[in-house]
Amino acid sequence: MTRTANPFSPTTSPSPATQAGNGTHGSESSSLQPSAPGFMPISPSGSQSTFELSLTLPWPPRDLSPNHRVHWAAKAKAAKAYRSQCWLLTLAEYRKAKKSGLRIDPDRAVRLHLLFVPPNRRAYDRDNLVSWCKQLFDGIADALVVNDRMFRLDSIEVSEELGGMVKVEIRQ
Repeated sequence: MTRTANPFSPTTSPSPATQAGNGTHGSESSSLQPSAPGFMPISPSGSQSTFELSLTLPWPPRDLSPNHRVHWAAKAKAAKAYRSQCWLLTLAEYRKAKKSGLRIDPDRAVRLHLLFVPPNRRAYDRDNLVSWCKQLFDGIADALVVNDRMFRLDSIEVSEELGGMVKVEIRQ
């Protein structure tokens, strides 16, 4: 019987299915000091965070809501546009971080903190908000050149303020 790595636990090495050349986009490593004092990620090696990035992304389009009924072609068009928008905004911030020497390791877990700042006072269900953001996660993964299976959601919050955006904290 062959054992496979648990996709929900952080690892320091890739599982057999995600080794370089078999589905990942390459490998970069970093030996930088943590950029956030006091932040200690849960990891088997006990190492501190070596990468931190803050993003402000647009609120997902209504057509991507799991409760919204829309023609498949309209949904596909909205999904493609939103994924591209999230990719572009993430890529711009990641390039700034790379200039200061920060790199993300595609073989380690990537921790995400999501803060939803809704556009109106409607009550939003956290589960639906996360499923509404599949293209957001895909766009971030494309820009960081990591497999989105490595994402771990640390926390999901909904702000009392209005603004129509999703604030994402990325740590590794």
